[in-house]
Amino acid sequence: PLTNNWLAIPWVSIVADLNPETNVVHYFEAVALPFGAVSAVTGFKRMARARRKVLSTLFFLVTTNFYDNFCQLELEPLQESARSTAEEALDLLGWRIAQGAKALPFATSFNMLGACISFEKAFKGDVLVRNKEGRIESIKEVVRRCMKARRCDNKRMHSVKGKLLFAAGHVFGNSAQIDLGVWANGHDNL
Repeated sequence: PLTNNWLAIPWVSIVADLNPETNVVHYFEAVALPFGAVSAVTGFKRMARARRKVLSTLFFLVTTNFYDNFCQLELEPLQESARSTAEEALDLLGWRIAQGAKALPFATSFNMLGACISFEKAFKGDVLVRNKEGRIESIKEVVRRCMKARRCDNKRMHSVKGKLLFAAGHVFGNSAQIDLGVWANGHDNL
């Protein structure tokens, strides 16, 4: 429900919902932009950049994000201190962060939105980016089902295309889009 001072907040979103049983409209104050709302992505990117700037400038922490997955890098002797510093700073700013299963400890490799980033060979100057465990197998399974049925409908074909684009993007970047676009368009014309 609305607070008394909602007019004083220029960015607030008001959501109206008609209850069909009582024919009464209820108004709610959105505390965040709804997914897909105009400027939601722009606002999120600004928030992510501000978060990174605060942590790196004020506390010399190395942080980044890949969409809504945030990670922090640190040398082993400083990991505990760096983590607690980041958590305290974000708490002071009023930003809630994941706890429990999503708040993973520091590791030499970690997943971010389907990609696995590995620093296991960083001492040689190599950082490996690969698909997370199981992603390629799930694509193979869909393709196996299509081959077994000797048919792949448009819905499944576009699903495979999307999964391949995402998986190949970690390795080939945007160049994979061209090949997969030709492949998918060829299927549409059959």
